[in-house]
Amino acid sequence: MKNYRHSVLYFPLLAASFFLLAACTSNATPDTTIEPGAPSITFAEQSYTLPANAPATITGTVISNSALVSVKYFLVNGPSETALGLNYISGMRYDFAWVITPTATTTGFKVTATNAAGETSVSVAGIALQVDEEKVNDLTVSPKNNDRAAYIDTYLSVEFSSAPTLGNSGIIAIYNADGTKADEINLADEQPRLENNGVYNTSKIDLLACSDRVRAVNYRPAVIKENKLVIKPHYGVLQYNREYYITIDAAVVQGVPFEGITAHQWKFTTKSSAPTAAPVTVDDDGEADFRTIQAAIAWSTSQGKDAAVIINVKNGTYEELLFVRNKNNLTIKGESRDGVVIAYDNYDGWNGGTGGSIARPAGGGVISTAGGRSVFLMESCDLLRLENLTLTNTHGAGSQAETFYFNSSSRLAVVNCNLRSYQDTINIKGYCWFYHTLVSGDVDFIWGGAAIALFEQCEIRSVTSGGYILQARVSNSGDKGFVFLDCELTKATGVANGATLLARSAGNASYYDNVAFIHCKMDTHIAAAGWHNSPAPNPATATASSGWKEYGSKDLSGAALSVANRLQPGSYQLSESEYTTGYSSRAAIFSGYANGTEWMN
Repeated sequence: MKNYRHSVLYFPLLAASFFLLAACTSNATPDTTIEPGAPSITFAEQSYTLPANAPATITGTVISNSALVSVKYFLVNGPSETALGLNYISGMRYDFAWVITPTATTTGFKVTATNAAGETSVSVAGIALQVDEEKVNDLTVSPKNNDRAAYIDTYLSVEFSSAPTLGNSGIIAIYNADGTKADEINLADEQPRLENNGVYNTSKIDLLACSDRVRAVNYRPAVIKENKLVIKPHYGVLQYNREYYITIDAAVVQGVPFEGITAHQWKFTTKSSAPTAAPVTVDDDGEADFRTIQAAIAWSTSQGKDAAVIINVKNGTYEELLFVRNKNNLTIKGESRDGVVIAYDNYDGWNGGTGGSIARPAGGGVISTAGGRSVFLMESCDLLRLENLTLTNTHGAGSQAETFYFNSSSRLAVVNCNLRSYQDTINIKGYCWFYHTLVSGDVDFIWGGAAIALFEQCEIRSVTSGGYILQARVSNSGDKGFVFLDCELTKATGVANGATLLARSAGNASYYDNVAFIHCKMDTHIAAAGWHNSPAPNPATATASSGWKEYGSKDLSGAALSVANRLQPGSYQLSESEYTTGYSSRAAIFSGYANGTEWMN
């Protein structure tokens, strides 16, 4: 529902020199029943409520005993309008329908009719204008102007009539109601690669807070999406139950008419308080508790480290970097697998390294550990669960670019999800369970130091030719490492036959290449040798307990796959008893893990 302000203003009319003339000579026969004299003018309404900056029709009647010479009309403090002329009815009666477009400064209108006997003027010296308070300078903004319940994690947007381009200078600022500055984005700021021991000296770095630390990352504070300028304030600057106003320099956008937004033109008040209990809902445009997943994650820590919290995410695209730390029993559950898309373009050349968290730095201070190249950084969490969603690093090929980095020695479950990138799609540690999930990429796109990571009934898709699916860096020789049970290894269109290898080694004696493919179907892109031989794996001679292993590999039709040419002695084919004892089920795979498999559901 639009919000309008009704503002009745009374001002004297301007001089007649501002009139627009419209000749209205009539050839009708005079009605002798009407006394000779000046014409009369009657409006259909005695008072008017009109929309500002939108067309409205004024109707009325002119009666004259003699031929009309002219009709004059104008808007007070408004633009001139084009006359529609008079419609002769009978007996020297004329009806008129005048389409006008008053502006926010229009204070009235006047019609004057003249015949041989004289002139008559009728005016409306005050009109009630409906001013659309949701707009600023006739531009649609979000949050809407004068919003009383804006989200603390809202993005800001300004919509233009055509697509603008983003300028390379100009300041976007958020002010508290008292005029103190809450946030500033300077488009002229430089944005070099952020790496360990970088400096916090640009408004294009964001600090994503969770628990007691922050993830420092380069981010895109302003972007153009179709006809909109979309602005992401720095994380956490907006607080509950506060009034703010926005200023935007004219230089921020180019290619469209824009004079900027100045102090107090665009203002809003945030919601009065945070939600008090889980579950909470995230929606990018509908009614919800939060607009962003990050704000919901940060809020979850207020419920207690071990309290079970479900974050329900409505369908939509959420372009944000994420960070969770020291939060257990957290579930992020999408409305639908393909409908909820968490996406960002992040990569090693922009946010360097796998990433970590730090204490909040002061302005100009050193960022000892950069936040890294993943979309989602997960630290020191247990029983973290992702369900029914898509997580995508949109950077593309050519750089390390994880969807997430699970940096924890505890448990992660990923159920019915899509995980999409190219190089290093997922980086995992601890104990992980992937179920009915797609993981796609090209080079080492499943990697890390997981003690046990079970991929059960998953699709593992290679998207380019000549890559490697895994690089395992398992810390202990007896850990199961990466296990693929009843999975399908598929390829994207155009991927060459025999060009993809199951794994390659990091070539480091500190890591073990513990990987097992159990009853997996493999498309024709998998090379006959199966495994990459240089550098040599650790152990160089695989066994049932350590190294590269297979059992019951098939082609996509389900027929047994020849493994005669598999790398030897670097890989190992399990016997039936070894399979039954160690790899035939969740229970067998996690048999040595104290927490068992009850958390997998």
